[in-house]
Amino acid sequence: MWYELHIFQKKLDTLKMFLSELASRENEIVTFGLKHVADWKSYEEAKPIIDEFEVDLLEVEELSKYIDREISGQLTRLKNESKIIEEIVTISVQLAILTNKKRPSVRRDVARSILLQIPYISGIFRNQQFFSKEQISIQKILVSLSRLSSLAKRLEKISRKISNLDDEIFKPSKIDNNLLLERLDNAIESLKTTDVIASQDKERLIEYITAAKAEVAGEKPNWNKAVGALVIVATLLGGVAVAPQAYDNVAKAIQHILGVSIEKHIPNMLPTQPKEDGNDPSSRKHTAENSQHLVGQ
Repeated sequence: MWYELHIFQKKLDTLKMFLSELASRENEIVTFGLKHVADWKSYEEAKPIIDEFEVDLLEVEELSKYIDREISGQLTRLKNESKIIEEIVTISVQLAILTNKKRPSVRRDVARSILLQIPYISGIFRNQQFFSKEQISIQKILVSLSRLSSLAKRLEKISRKISNLDDEIFKPSKIDNNLLLERLDNAIESLKTTDVIASQDKERLIEYITAAKAEVAGEKPNWNKAVGALVIVATLLGGVAVAPQAYDNVAKAIQHILGVSIEKHIPNMLPTQPKEDGNDPSSRKHTAENSQHLVGQ
């Protein structure tokens, strides 16, 4: 992930260089028009970046969710409040239209440059804007791009640290924390709605899952603690045919952690939850007895 963020920063630097040149050469553009921008080296380098800016930013926004939630929120707010995507698209469209206009003759360019030497005429030309201030502000875009680059740099640093924490076998950076939290929430909800487990037993099971959730949501999750708590829950629920949805969500959470983070194949050692036969009174009796002793296990 850090490499994609590093490349994104390089693209932002190239884009900022072009926009800075565009702003600094405003008088020249007012004189000769935007058609000459197509000949700039900075425009040639920035054009493919401008064309792909929206896709690149949305990809970085998605990556940020798996790296740091706080920075991810800041990035999303910056994107929405600055309307950076809309403004870059506007620049792209304006440049595409104006740089492809038919070039006027050299004689006309020379005449225009001579007119600029006349004070009154010069004032009229100088007051022209190659982009409407109400529509777009190059300076505002440059500020937004600088802030965006700063956030991307912070994400890259964190991503590099995550990569360094991964070893050859266990790779926690592949874990989808949002998916895990969703499954654990579903497991808790299933336990709350079941009526075949004693209240004190449900509270204890929910405590284990909540502890696992706290680790998953933390800045530096302790995956040993998270998996350990979930294995306890799965073991307690796996011996009896109660709360099958809760068991299923917990089991899938464990399998996700181990399945995507461990390179070598690890056999499934979770207990298989027995099926309850609704027509067998002894099965219901066995279920009730076991559920009453969950705490003691």
